[in-house]
Amino acid sequence: MYETRRQHPLAVVHAFYNYIILLVLPLLRSLTLLRGGVLAWVQGVWQDALVLVCILLFGYLRWRMNVYRIADGGMVFQEGVLFRRSRYIGCDRVASVTIEHPFYLRPFHVVRLRLETDAGSRKEPDVSLLLRQDAAEEIAAAVGSVLEQKRLVRTYTPNSWSVAFLSLITSDSLTGVLFASTLISQTGRLLGQEAEERLITGLTRLMQVLAFGLPPLAAVLAMTLLGGWLLDFVKNLIRHLGFTATRDGERLQVRVGVLTVREYGLSVEKINYLQLRQSLLTRLLGYCSVMINCTGYGKEKNELAVLLPAADQREVRRGLRMILPEIRPSHGGCHPTLRTLTRFLIPPLTALGVILLVLAVGWYFLPGLHQLLFFLGLMAILPALWWLLVKIAAFRFVGLEVKGSTCTFHTVFGYAFYTTSAPKAKIALAETRQSLFQRMSGCCDVVIRLRSEKGRRIVVQNIPQGEAENFLREFSG
Repeated sequence: MYETRRQHPLAVVHAFYNYIILLVLPLLRSLTLLRGGVLAWVQGVWQDALVLVCILLFGYLRWRMNVYRIADGGMVFQEGVLFRRSRYIGCDRVASVTIEHPFYLRPFHVVRLRLETDAGSRKEPDVSLLLRQDAAEEIAAAVGSVLEQKRLVRTYTPNSWSVAFLSLITSDSLTGVLFASTLISQTGRLLGQEAEERLITGLTRLMQVLAFGLPPLAAVLAMTLLGGWLLDFVKNLIRHLGFTATRDGERLQVRVGVLTVREYGLSVEKINYLQLRQSLLTRLLGYCSVMINCTGYGKEKNELAVLLPAADQREVRRGLRMILPEIRPSHGGCHPTLRTLTRFLIPPLTALGVILLVLAVGWYFLPGLHQLLFFLGLMAILPALWWLLVKIAAFRFVGLEVKGSTCTFHTVFGYAFYTTSAPKAKIALAETRQSLFQRMSGCCDVVIRLRSEKGRRIVVQNIPQGEAENFLREFSG
């Protein structure tokens, strides 16, 4: 009979830390501003204390009732206070194991363990437990994700520049702006409206100093986007420092992070596909980031399913031979013909024409806003011109190929270039579609649906119809 175990006692409060902070900080603040005596303070705060007690009581009941045990060939999990639920997960069904070391839990030697299977939820892990580190490693060992030190292993460790490069190309201004706005609003909520107003006033003065004669609206927009991008870049850099990938037999171990260290154990046979990602600039420089798709890896918010953070073609070949030789991207195959070039150029040229037309109308009817119109027009034309360059490069990039048991697809979406390689067994559906205009050009789109947690769909555009039919025959064969 296997021993029934519970999570670490910190699980009582860990799941409710957001609510506890909202209650504790007002209590502490009211204590520091205590003026009316202890009795007056107690009379005003007893409701918050009652809610806090109820939260802690419910957390204790969940901790008490949620148990697990390691059984033969798998694990049994029981949870629920009013409604009980029991689950059995076989060790051979686990696609990935994640051991997360948040910095605030390290002094207690406590980690967060996540188990994922292909049959789980798209948003939530199948199992999430707060355990002592030795207990989490025991479960990880049970599903075969812990590397044995005596075995020959192969480890890929990128340099710091590669991690910085990954953070550079994955940073997003909008994400940083949303993070900054949340930070400011929570500051006002916890410290008071006066502190929030002072912070906003200080940021406004800084923008005025850095405006360099730009219109106020333009300066605010530019500084907001730049500040948001810089903030997101710093977050991504801290999150991905310390990256290493180790291959041992049929397991792939990934370790990443500085403040919060995450350790992922992946089953190689459950990796659905590999993807090389590039922007136009990184493509010209010959660099790319390599991602993989495996259930549970990179699933949480702000996580990326990274295999090689940033590498040139030579480094990609070396890294894949070392840690994932089963999937090899190819660079040949069929590509669009010259007669389909206009299908790539018409969308960006149409966008440029619309922008210039709107700018001309505004310039004529709004003579007092020429400076602002010039700035906004320039900000709109630059991404449209960049899109045109991307589409020109996409004409020679787009394509597909079957090589052995691996299919490779070269696609472009937005401003990004993707090279996706997947074993034939991981492709759920392959079909062609053709519009009236494509029929006139003798081309069609090849639509691929991959087996993955989110049902990945890939569209290879404007492939010659004969080549597309040959691909389908070769794939089915």
